[in-house]
Amino acid sequence: MKIIDRLSTGIPKDVSSTCPRNIFPEECDHQSFYHYFVLAQRYLSDIITNEQKINVAHACKFLIYWIYKFVWNDDIYNKNISNFYEQIKKGHDNKDICKIYMEYIDEKTYGYIQKLIKLDSDLSDLPTSHNGKECSIAKTCFDSYMNYEDTCKGEDNKNICNELENFRIKYNVAIKSVNNCADEHKYLPSFQDSPIVPVSVIPIIITSVISLILIISCKFTPLGKWICPRTKRAKNGTKKINHEMNKSQHTPGYQDMPYLVSYQSPNPF
Repeated sequence: MKIIDRLSTGIPKDVSSTCPRNIFPEECDHQSFYHYFVLAQRYLSDIITNEQKINVAHACKFLIYWIYKFVWNDDIYNKNISNFYEQIKKGHDNKDICKIYMEYIDEKTYGYIQKLIKLDSDLSDLPTSHNGKECSIAKTCFDSYMNYEDTCKGEDNKNICNELENFRIKYNVAIKSVNNCADEHKYLPSFQDSPIVPVSVIPIIITSVISLILIISCKFTPLGKWICPRTKRAKNGTKKINHEMNKSQHTPGYQDMPYLVSYQSPNPF
């Protein structure tokens, strides 16, 4: 049985007394909130149970992201993530296995993550498109990237800009296989004044979350039913991009790309 099926089994349709009404008096009246509340409890329980066998950091970061996306992404809910986490960890001897990762994602970072996921998703369509839409996809990727030019001025958004630089590199490799498109969409310029800071120096939460969406969602969250087909297609596109990048390693211009961030993280489950 798939993990998502196991986690979802037995969640009642009616609101149960396990939903903490003293903390969420209005939210508990909504079936969607209660469903995700119980699912989050079970998710956290699985993390704790399998602590020695999984990548806890990746799993916890995804949990925080998941709470933002599915639980708080609605105006009827308040956005007190700490309260929500404190409630779902009850019954586990109050073990704070994920609490240290709470600060890694806030609303601003969540917004950037969503935009970066969209960029990556659009790019994954480029190598696999053979229906005359290549130029349209390239233009979408190009225009979306160029909207971030002001974002990378200064040092406030260094991690985000590092990920944009990684996207730029992948786009410039992928676009080589696309012909007959406008030259102005051919290559993306860099927004960085200096080379990408190594991942070992600045942890990039964005990369972890994007990786987890592709790795965990198919088997561990309600995203599975619709994201799996996209993952297969994205994986095929990524293989083609990686093949082209490997071929270009010994060509002029490759030396200005010393730090390529892999989107294939260790499997957290």
